[in-house]
Amino acid sequence: PFARLMALLDSNYFQPDWGEFDDRRAVRDVSAELRRNQLAEGRERIISAFERIAHQQSSETSDSVHVPAHRAWRLLARLSHATAELRREHDLAGWSGVIASLVREIGLDRVRLDDESPDSGRTFGSFLTSVLFDAARGEQIAGIASQRLTLADFLGEFTDLLEHQRLAPHRREEGRVRVLSAEQVRNLDVPRLFLAGLTETSFPRHRSDDCLYSERDRQELNDCGLSLGHRAVRAQEELLMFYGVVTRARRQLVMTYPVVTDEGQPLSRSPYLSSICELFDPTALVIDLQEQLDPIPKLERILSQSDCRVRGMADALAGRPALFRAACEEQRAARNCLAAVDMNARRFQTGGLTNYEGMLENPRNIERIQEHFSTEHEFSATQLEAYAECPFRFLIKHVLKLDPPTIPGVETDFARRGSLVHDLLAELHRSLFAEGNEAGESRSVPRGEEVATTFHRLLAANSQTRASAGSVHQALERIEQRLLVEWGEAYGRQWNDYVATLPRDAARPPLPALFEAAFGSAMPGAVRDENASVTSPDSLTEKSADGTRSVPATLEAATFPPLIFGTAQSAVRVGGRIDRIDVGLVEGRAVFTVIDYKTGRRARATFDTVETGRTLQLALYALAVLRLEIAGPQAQPWQMGYWHLRETGFISDAKTKRTKSGEPLPAIDDAVWSALVQTLDEIIPRLAAGIRSGRFPVYNADPLCTSGCPYNTICRIAQVRSLPESLHKVPPK
Repeated sequence: PFARLMALLDSNYFQPDWGEFDDRRAVRDVSAELRRNQLAEGRERIISAFERIAHQQSSETSDSVHVPAHRAWRLLARLSHATAELRREHDLAGWSGVIASLVREIGLDRVRLDDESPDSGRTFGSFLTSVLFDAARGEQIAGIASQRLTLADFLGEFTDLLEHQRLAPHRREEGRVRVLSAEQVRNLDVPRLFLAGLTETSFPRHRSDDCLYSERDRQELNDCGLSLGHRAVRAQEELLMFYGVVTRARRQLVMTYPVVTDEGQPLSRSPYLSSICELFDPTALVIDLQEQLDPIPKLERILSQSDCRVRGMADALAGRPALFRAACEEQRAARNCLAAVDMNARRFQTGGLTNYEGMLENPRNIERIQEHFSTEHEFSATQLEAYAECPFRFLIKHVLKLDPPTIPGVETDFARRGSLVHDLLAELHRSLFAEGNEAGESRSVPRGEEVATTFHRLLAANSQTRASAGSVHQALERIEQRLLVEWGEAYGRQWNDYVATLPRDAARPPLPALFEAAFGSAMPGAVRDENASVTSPDSLTEKSADGTRSVPATLEAATFPPLIFGTAQSAVRVGGRIDRIDVGLVEGRAVFTVIDYKTGRRARATFDTVETGRTLQLALYALAVLRLEIAGPQAQPWQMGYWHLRETGFISDAKTKRTKSGEPLPAIDDAVWSALVQTLDEIIPRLAAGIRSGRFPVYNADPLCTSGCPYNTICRIAQVRSLPESLHKVPPK
């Protein structure tokens, strides 16, 4: 499995002298390729997949050695060859040779057992092999018939052998504190003994009665001559154990116990400790209650370099720098301590947001960001919404390009599902329109049953061309297939509901005309085609003779320049890809509807509005269609909204008057549209200016933002929210 494989490859003990290892570069390639291709486990499947990917990538470049997939494949192939004997059966002597060979292969013979004795010659690998060779030799001397063991059986034997091994110490014991159990102490002479944990549950140690016999049953069985221990005997044994331990001290005996549990509940001391205290005059005992909750240790309690630095820093802040100076003679430690002081001062004592809350100050960093997000850079609606939602997360994801590592596994690929559904819906409407165009006649609006049938047909054709990697993936594909079939049926019903909201008295109601319409560089490799033609809504088919609605002809696909906001010095270019544009003729004017498909659950955040910048997509797309004349000249916005396939279908995002169920939706109010355009013209340059100036404050209007954020372990928004309002740790409006 992925986790165990990477635990081996990332281990400091894994030090093979292989060219394929490439100074651990190949390890990083293995991790990246496994995640990229979602390969969770399976030695043969992973190696064959890497080999195929490596050959594909190598065919595209002459330097195949430095192709990541090629390096990953070579390393895993070498590891598979080195561990080939582990997949066969051997007797104990055979396993000894296998382990000895593997120890040399992966570098365990260079790992010392005792870091403080480099000349001892004892290595971890030599210890393992010696244990196995001794066991195999002992088996021969004892005349035990050897048995062939699988790897699983051998691991059980090997683990049992190792558990019974003891390493003799190669260091002197003077000046050291030895930690022993009570059973080990009772037969030693100890100059100074520290006996810890003397709570009422430690001495005597409480044990519940046997599950078969009660204490009375045990007493009766003992009277009959059976030797069974019971509570009285156990209590005597515990008392004798305690006596044997406390009488081992020759110069000093210190007995301690915690007064509270980890949860803060009070604890009582052992009755044995109370009995000992009664034997002495109170003045002969030193009883000390330690309630040191202050993280700054007292001078007499400094026991380590860390304690010295903490105490020295506290003294330095109080005007006594001598101890801190002595503790920080090493320049690195001094720099780290002073940097921590500066960070805490700016985060917890300085008013306003600082560079420790996402406000970049280094001129070189700001210059680099301005170069990357220059006036030639093309923003997407998703990027702008991400910055408006959480600027600090935008810094991590879109500027620093850091993604939390994920463990590959067999799970649903939601991005792939969404792309598939988008392609199916685009092809669905294209095929319906193409049938009418090829027939040379007007085609009535298809009903939901026909839409669902076409969706299922396209889904079946698409699924036949997709290959699964294994049985588990095939099962997951079948589940996905059933789910998408249900979505197709739901889309048919949603289509009927959508048709019912179209204006009934329109010459040509707005119906699907453009799919995956790109503006800017949203389509990879696409360039602006000045000769691309777009059919004007005026040339679309009128009502047929029988009065049924007709479907507009599909507008020819074209690419358009980006949408530009602001002036030349601070221009903001925006590109995107619009899922679907419906075009029609209503009340004598050409109109269009912008629709964006959503395959996930509907977000219900009350603070997500165009004014906050968190929901710009639909308004931006509608403005792009208007200003770039994607739906033809003089076409005006009619509606815009999201189509939620999992839930309700089309939901208008425009602020229109409420209508009863089944009644047509009115057009976007001119005043509402004008306000939206004005908001976009103001907020988009402001968002871009914030990015270009390096302002990425740790701020999010959603109070529950950390619950599902993949970056919550490195974000400090919870600390910022807990600070007093007097520090004004909020971004300026």
